[in-house]
Formats: sequence, C-alpha cells, structure tokens
Amino acid sequence: MRREADSLAAPLNQQARPLAAWQNSECTEASLLLAENLLVGACGGPYTVFPWAQGELPEVMRGLLATYAPFEAETPAGKLRFNGLGTETAAPAEQRALADFLIATHPRATPYAEADTPAAQDTRIQNLSVRAEALP
Repeated sequence: MRREADSLAAPLNQQARPLAAWQNSECTEASLLLAENLLVGACGGPYTVFPWAQGELPEVMRGLLATYAPFEAETPAGKLRFNGLGTETAAPAEQRALADFLIATHPRATPYAEADTPAAQDTRIQNLSVRAEALP
C-alpha cells in the first residue's frame, strides 16, 4: 500500500472529498481515504500522503464503496464518515469493520514519536566518544 510518503505543509484542500474519513475520539489520529492515496495525520492536518501501491484504490475498498450507501457512525474505534456509492445500509458491525480497516491502514509506528536508544547502547551507529568500537 505504501510507497514513499510526502508531507503536506497545509491541511487538506477542502475541494477533495474523501471517500471515507476516520478519526479517533481525541482527534489525534485521522485517516482520509482518497481515490489516489491515503492521508494520515491529526485532525485538520497537516497530513502525510501515502500513494496506493498500484497507483489506484485497492480493489477491496472499491467493492465496499460500490456496495454501501453513505453513512456516519460513532464506533468504539472512533468516528467514521463513509461516502459510499452503493444502496445497501451498513449494519453496525459492518460500520465497525470499516472503521477498523481505516485504523489498520493508519501508520502507527512513527520513527520520531518514541525515545531513541541511548548512545551507549546504540548498535547501529559507532559513536566512539561514547563507547568503544564494536566492529570485528
């Protein structure tokens, strides 16, 4: 799904209507599903852009959009707005599943969100002013 990500400097252009949008209850995480890519970030942006791997919306999501009518739902996973083109009404379990899908596509592991390894324990970088050389 993910290729190189680009960062948007400003919030999402309001002209682009997402096919689906999810946000957690604190609004610290949000996913906007567009035909061309997935946008992730905090509510209101800025967003990081993840183009679809094959250059187009995954087939499973195209099928869901074609099946279900638009709806908004509050689920245990957060708030979901789904702009489907179909005629079927999504049951609460299906609404939760769609929210869970968007959570699963939301990159959780951001490289700068967690404390780094202390320099003395870092085996990736040889900082000789902090520890002895460990190369064989």
